Amino acid sequence: MADRLSLLLQLDMRIVIVDAVYDELTSDLSHLKDAKVKDFIDGNSPPFVIERTDIGKIERQKRRLGQKLKKNASELAMVDFLSDEGGIER
Repeated sequence: MADRLSLLLQLDMRIVIVDAVYDELTSDLSHLKDAKVKDFIDGNSPPFVIERTDIGKIERQKRRLGQKLKKNASELAMVDFLSDEGGIER
């Protein structure tokens, strides 16, 4: 998957990733895949844009405190972003 990310750049449009999804994709930088994904997204901003969500904020705080994370945090963050007033328009 990480070797095919460059295909996303051919879309020639802004690509929104919510914070909880980004964190999940890049959570363990000792894994080559996670490190490649992080480098690619960070190196191509724009078109990649990381949007903050309430869910992502809560999960980042939990991660800092070493607390257990929600298994469906990414899905909840996407719903949070899409249902937020103006979310999809950002």
